[in-house]
Amino acid sequence: MAGMTGPAPAHTPLWSLKFRHNVREGLVTMGKYDGVHPSLTCGTDGGKVFVHNMEARQQRLSGVDSGSEYQLLTMQSHVCSLLAADLRPATIAAASSEGAPEMVGDTLFVGSPSSLQAYDVHNNTEVFYRDVLDGVNAMTYGLLGDRTEPLLYAGGNCSITGVDLAGDDKYWTVTGDNVQSIALADFSGDSKNEVRIMALVQRIMFANCATR
Repeated sequence: MAGMTGPAPAHTPLWSLKFRHNVREGLVTMGKYDGVHPSLTCGTDGGKVFVHNMEARQQRLSGVDSGSEYQLLTMQSHVCSLLAADLRPATIAAASSEGAPEMVGDTLFVGSPSSLQAYDVHNNTEVFYRDVLDGVNAMTYGLLGDRTEPLLYAGGNCSITGVDLAGDDKYWTVTGDNVQSIALADFSGDSKNEVRIMALVQRIMFANCATR
């Protein structure tokens, strides 16, 4: 309120966790891997990814045994980036919300200096693993330009690669510098998303390359 002075009120956490592993800076995402309940997901040292099932925690605190609330995934390489995303086509996602048992929620994507891995946390299975020569420093997902199905966009060494849930290339463009962060948004106001990145030399680059 206007005219108020003094220090800002302290934030009170709803809950806290203590990890046995170091959480690496920037390697945190949240995913609904079963399509309903959120799970905190963190990258740790040694190519490992830590998943905390928040629903299992709540049930345990309520006296219900619903299994382990922790899951530790061992990746095949050093973890550079993490993203939980739902890349299923709209028709499949709708069927999932209606309770089709074969459908899942978010997929966990793990980027490394030389690869991109997609993992189904809920069913504990690998969706795909593919080599990425330019590495994967940052990721985002969504619709770009006139595209009608979401893609995962992986920024690496001077390039951006867009892949679908099968791991197939659907988009590629050159950036001119190493990508450190990436975002999709309608920056131009034309109701179509463009891609914007932060490069290694702290430049912000803008591109509308939806046809590539």
